Amino acid sequence: TSVKSTQQITKAMKMVAAARLRRAQDAIVKARPFALAIRGVVENLIRNEENREHHPLLTRRDVKRVNVILITSDRGLTGGFNSNLIKKAETLYKAEAGKFEKFEFTCIGKKGYEYLKLRNIPVTEYLPDFQKGMTFARVQVVAEKLIESYLSGEFDEIRVIFSEFRSALS
Repeated sequence: TSVKSTQQITKAMKMVAAARLRRAQDAIVKARPFALAIRGVVENLIRNEENREHHPLLTRRDVKRVNVILITSDRGLTGGFNSNLIKKAETLYKAEAGKFEKFEFTCIGKKGYEYLKLRNIPVTEYLPDFQKGMTFARVQVVAEKLIESYLSGEFDEIRVIFSEFRSALS
């Protein structure tokens, strides 16, 4: 009886997980055309020499201070998702930190933050539970903060380490 009960609970949990995955997958697939269109607009703006001369976010700078945004999950059991992102961040830090006056991370996600802190890699800011209830307004606040740090000269370059959804298998 207890085995059958556990099997029923497990089956229900699988169904809930499958529904959540399907919902998340659908949202990503629906958003992809918008993301590609925005990327195209930004690339066109960057290619235009006149824009680069007049817009403060597009002007070239001598890079001395770098902020890397590392986006990981808050929980484990994600296969290679976190480990690949963290490995990329650590490799980047070891290869490039010595070239700059300042090379720091902004961590979105608990796993990346804990890993970098454990290895004494500098973290400027940690945004805990950022992905819970993520809205455009929350993202906009963070983006404005980053833009301000760039415009004020606190950082000369801002990079992002993230994963790109291809399919549930990959």
